[in-house]
Amino acid sequence: MLTIATVLFRPGEVMKTTNNTARYDPEWVNKLYRGFQRNMTRPFRFVCVSDHDKSEGFMDEIEVVPFIHQDHVGSWMCINEIFRPDLEIEHGLFVGLDTVICKNVDFLHDYKGRFCMVNHPRYPDRQMNAITLFSKADWIWERYIKDPAKAVEESKTREWAQEQGSEMLWWEKINPYCCSTQRVFPQLRLYSYKLETPSIRDAHMIYWHGRQKPQNAKEEVVVNNWI
Repeated sequence: MLTIATVLFRPGEVMKTTNNTARYDPEWVNKLYRGFQRNMTRPFRFVCVSDHDKSEGFMDEIEVVPFIHQDHVGSWMCINEIFRPDLEIEHGLFVGLDTVICKNVDFLHDYKGRFCMVNHPRYPDRQMNAITLFSKADWIWERYIKDPAKAVEESKTREWAQEQGSEMLWWEKINPYCCSTQRVFPQLRLYSYKLETPSIRDAHMIYWHGRQKPQNAKEEVVVNNWI
């Protein structure tokens, strides 16, 4: 069975001044779950690793799992917890909370590769983890938890990541199996909001990159599906 995983955490001080994660709350997780519920006919498991409690408004169908490595909670590196072996994810799909599911995506269940990330909307030769498919990736967590400080340093490959590191850049750097989601599923209509806005009416999934978020969008395809 496909496990869909996401992460919700209260941002640390650095993140509060550099991005907008402070606006995320359990209802964002619920909307993401409902998007998959409407657009998948095949059974799936939905897991959210979080520093919020289940009682704070999560839907009953969502598994809410606490972080186990408190030192990185509040930074992007805490997203590495989705690879923990205790979560028992054989076939996984990591999705950022700012993702809107618009059409049937049952075919994502058929992925049997090792690891693939979506093409970066600004840099065609790079990838980003807004939508990431993986199979049995415990080795990423094991490498990370062995020396978290080293992982943070290894991830600082871009100027904007210098203060706290980036799990996205680290996955790209260490993963010999990484390939493009669009190459694996050429039928997948996947668009970055604003950078590819004219095309999003045909989207299976829309992901955000930057400070623009779904609640600011006026396009019908977003308004009707981010519910």
